[in-house]
Amino acid sequence: MAAVSSAALMIFASCVIAVSSLQCYRCVRENKPDALKYCKLSTSAPGNNEVVSCTSDDRCTIVKTILKDGSVTTFRRSCATAKGCSNKCTSPDVEGTVICDSCCEKDLCNTGDGPKASELSGTSRITIIRGLYMFWGFTVWILA
Repeated sequence: MAAVSSAALMIFASCVIAVSSLQCYRCVRENKPDALKYCKLSTSAPGNNEVVSCTSDDRCTIVKTILKDGSVTTFRRSCATAKGCSNKCTSPDVEGTVICDSCCEKDLCNTGDGPKASELSGTSRITIIRGLYMFWGFTVWILA
């Protein structure tokens, strides 16, 4: 009986380890002209960032609001659902303000200053790369 219990415990432990949650940085600074500087990460110190555990379906994300003059007034580094990730920027509103987000799926991957409006406008690079990969796979399958 002890051997069965030990085996069951090992199987349970391996399942718990396999479903460990994603670790992301979290820092939120809203409607402040120092938002980007406030949430700055460096290799030597996390600054105002903390490490949080997200749910298994979440992604790490960076969302920021960029004004017409290029300044960042809201910066949010956190967890987000897959539905909350667009990996693109909105079109400028009447005042020229743009909101950009980017998501990633590895532990502590939401580093840096986040997306730039010029990098993610329109279709995201990830979508383009996935499309090219699917086209290549389909072509190889047809020709095989």
